[in-house]
This record gives sequence, C-alpha cells and structure tokens, in this order.
Amino acid sequence: MKYLKRKNGITLIALIITVIIMLILVAVTIQVATEGNLFKHAGNAVKETKNAILEENYILERTNKSRWSSIQFNRRIHFNSYNK
Repeated sequence: MKYLKRKNGITLIALIITVIIMLILVAVTIQVATEGNLFKHAGNAVKETKNAILEENYILERTNKSRWSSIQFNRRIHFNSYNK
C-alpha cells in the first residue's frame, strides 16, 4: 500500500513540474513576441504581400490585354486574306 501512495505522489509532482515549465515557456514566448516586434514584422509582411499581389495582378492584366490585342490583330489579317 505504501508503494501505491508513493507512486501517485510522484505522478502528481511530475504533473505540477510540467505545468510550471509550460507556464515559464509561455511567459518567455509572449515576452519575446512582444519585445521583439514580432507582430509589427508580421503586419509589415502582410502589407508587402498584398502590394506584391496587386503589382503582379496589374502586370498580368497588362500582359493579357496585349496578348488579346495581338490575337485580334492576327485574326483580322487572317480574315482579310480569305476575303481577297
């Protein structure tokens, strides 16, 4: 009986130590995240990504318009050659 009580006590102590270590890790993580301007850098990364997406869409739009105009031009030439 003494052995079972001792085993349960060690398990409870291990659980308490684990919770304390986890709390320390959470505290350190929060401190590093706030003092290291992690959230500021993440916000800047979001803005840069949005700007890059807008720029890429603009370039793709211009490219598609120029392709479409050259296709139309080629169709007109091709159509006119049949009508002669």
